[in-house]
Formats: sequence, structure tokens, C-alpha cells
Amino acid sequence: MRPCSYGMSGAVARAARVLFIVAVVSFGVRSAGLLAAAAEQPEQIHFKPGTSSTVLQGTLKGWAMKEYALRANQGQRAQLEVTSKRINWLIVRFYPADESEGDHDLLNSDNTNSFAWEGTLPESGEYVLRLFIRRAEARRGGRVDYRARLTILPRQ
Repeated sequence: MRPCSYGMSGAVARAARVLFIVAVVSFGVRSAGLLAAAAEQPEQIHFKPGTSSTVLQGTLKGWAMKEYALRANQGQRAQLEVTSKRINWLIVRFYPADESEGDHDLLNSDNTNSFAWEGTLPESGEYVLRLFIRRAEARRGGRVDYRARLTILPRQ
């Protein structure tokens, strides 16, 4: 074994390398755990007995996103109305939980402070409603207050 260039003996140099590797791995594991803890689970939506709609509201800032989840059945009609003074900063997605990949954006076709969407649900299971700020505004630390009314109607 080569002696360490800092004048340490081989055993001390090996011990220093092992401690360094343990510190790096420990930091990586701790960081991954913090990131996993920071990733929020979707907030479950439960309708009050006798109702078919609920109002969801909150504030998004920067890169934050909000996810809501609910169970619904194939053939039910979903209606969503989102209002915000900065509606053009928002991206809203609604999709079956097992289909997170793909284009699920609900688009706003006008410049009002709200938009509405309605559709028939393609399958039974869990659905996700995701709201987040467009990238350009998120980079600037943009802030958006939103209010969303979600209605799930019985199958017709």
C-alpha cells in the first residue's frame, strides 16, 4: 500500500476513506428520506352524505403542487369548475390514478377568472385532481389562490 501524501499511515488513510464514504452515503440516504417525506400524498376527497360535490381551495406558491384523490365509477359524470384571479398561471389535470403519464391537462379557452370542464369517467377506481403553477411563473415564485368545485354525478 502507498502511504497517504498527507503523512498519514496506510491504516489511518483507509479509515479516513471509509469514514468519508459512510458520511456521503449517510447524507444521501438522509436526503432521500427528507425528499420522500416532503412529497405529499394526495388529499382524499370524501363527499358529505347526501351530496355529490365538494369545494376545494388553497394556495400554490412556486413549484408547489396540490393533489386530491377520490374513488369514482366508470360512466359517472365529473364536473369541475376552477376559479382564480390568476387562472392563466394554473395547470389543472384530472385523470385515473393508474394513468399518471400522458396528457391530462384541462385547458382554459378564454381569459375569464374561471373555467369549467365536464366529462364521463372512463373507468372505475381512483382519480387524481392535480393543480400546479406554470413553469415560467413557478420560477419567479408566483402565487395562485384557487377554488375548485368538483361534482361527481351518478351514472345515467
